[in-house]
Amino acid sequence: PDYLTQFGFERIETARLPDRLQERLEEKREGVAPEAVPMRVDPEQFQVPSNLREAFKGAAASESDEEPEEGPEDFGIDPDEATYKYDTGR
Repeated sequence: PDYLTQFGFERIETARLPDRLQERLEEKREGVAPEAVPMRVDPEQFQVPSNLREAFKGAAASESDEEPEEGPEDFGIDPDEATYKYDTGR
């Protein structure tokens, strides 16, 4: 939340969210972001502070243009337990 406040975001009560966003927030809290809080910003008030704007302008591109190699785990497959229709013998 502290990061977003510098852009004008404000915390709001969970009860003010539409049902689907309340469900999504709960999913995040149960998973990867247990400390997640709902926030909002007025689009008319949104602004990037000048120091951050300059940091974005000066940001370097990624060192590597190569994509990381994907493995079975990236698709939710446990390679030690999975069986395959076409076994390649690996």
